[in-house]
Amino acid sequence: MICSEQRTYEYRKWLVLFGINVFLIFIYYNIYIFQRHYGLDDYLMIKNPVELEYNALQNGRYALWGAYVILNKIGLNPVIYQKMFGMILALSFAICATDITRNIAVECGINKNRSILAINCGAILLFLNVFVTEWYTFVLSYPQWIMATVSSVYSSILIVQKKVYKKVMGFLLLAVAANSYQATLTWYAFLTMLFLWLRNKNNFNWKVLIKQTILVALPAIFVIVNNVILTNIFIKLNVVPSSSRYTNVCFDLNNIKAILLGQRSIWLEGQGVLGHGFLIICLCALIIMIIGLVKNKLISINSVIYCICILIGGQVVIYMPDLLMRTGLTLRSISPLFAIFTVLIVFLVLHIEKSKHMLIIIGVAAFLLAGNFMATQKMAIASLQTNILEEYEAHVLFSHIKEYEKKENTKISYIGFCQDSKSMPRYKEIDITPYDELYKKAYVVSWADVFAVNYYTEQNYMKKEVPEAVEKYFLDKDWNEFNVQEQIIFQGDTVYWCVY
Repeated sequence: MICSEQRTYEYRKWLVLFGINVFLIFIYYNIYIFQRHYGLDDYLMIKNPVELEYNALQNGRYALWGAYVILNKIGLNPVIYQKMFGMILALSFAICATDITRNIAVECGINKNRSILAINCGAILLFLNVFVTEWYTFVLSYPQWIMATVSSVYSSILIVQKKVYKKVMGFLLLAVAANSYQATLTWYAFLTMLFLWLRNKNNFNWKVLIKQTILVALPAIFVIVNNVILTNIFIKLNVVPSSSRYTNVCFDLNNIKAILLGQRSIWLEGQGVLGHGFLIICLCALIIMIIGLVKNKLISINSVIYCICILIGGQVVIYMPDLLMRTGLTLRSISPLFAIFTVLIVFLVLHIEKSKHMLIIIGVAAFLLAGNFMATQKMAIASLQTNILEEYEAHVLFSHIKEYEKKENTKISYIGFCQDSKSMPRYKEIDITPYDELYKKAYVVSWADVFAVNYYTEQNYMKKEVPEAVEKYFLDKDWNEFNVQEQIIFQGDTVYWCVY
């Protein structure tokens, strides 16, 4: 009877925590989930969902390719059904954060609510941060994020278990993660090393720990190498295009230099989306607390050294794609960076008993979450603003096209896009300045321009090359605002639009 009541209590406790996480995540990403929005890639995919399959193959994401094939067969376009997929993604975040917290608490025998809350703050930071926020700007990729998140997190939970069938399940999920979104393998690296340390912290043995770390690293190395080999085979068989990123895999010292130089932008500037120095301040606060533990001999030097190894090892995995393929330090690709804070928070919780110190940890975590929340809302508003302005310009252009068609008794079938001498990549109304890829106007991007116009006007215009004379004429101009009368030229069945 007591055991039954205890199980019921435990079940309710984790259910309540899951409910809290669902609430936090839906509040955090509410604009993205409940407001329709589109990234640059989404316009193409609205009427051409088969491109999703092509894109997945091109990037060596074969599990994702299979998922897109199934979704296309049953008519579930993630761009059209973005609210449903956005909710599923949010729920997957909540499930993963709750289960990470539960596994840590059970492994370490933690029952105090404030300690569990502190650990959960660290776990949920994996998913509630501005780097992950970029995931929500790519609507077409929601299935990708869902698969990669769940598979990478649960592969790390299962593969460290003692039972063979759980290890096998963990390996299979790891393969799914590597073939969905390779960057999420960093979560696997951080979490497996963290779980191994938790298991060995009370009986610390370097020999055993190193052996176990190698054993969990080998499956990850295997699935990545297998993914690269498979992609290169498919390239030779013309199944995957030669433009795949795996054709450019090579070690270059310049890549190391670029990564090191990029650290300033990441830690001091938050890649242009967080307050100046925000991340480094939070990091220093946690490190100072750890130093205090060491000074007071509340933590062993061996544990501190292994914690450093976790952080360094995780960072190496984060930057490995950029090291070998120069993929670029985008928010989405380095999103697992926040696992650094997860590890440090868990590390502190397990060595602090005084409630006032626990409150400080929760306070730092809450500060991190709050700062990221505010930045995320700005990003969401910027995304919506961009879409609103894109729609407005498309409608104004369409209105002038209709006037021309009526006046000249003809039909416009083609649109040619060009730019003035100092074309603005973003609308001046957007007051957030991350790297160039985010919040670009659809009309300055070759793979989005005509598809965006077609979506907002419900037409089927085709794209046309701009004649040299027209291009040269517009290159002599420099507009700072939208002026459709001056920025378009009609020639027969074609309109040429200069995007300022």
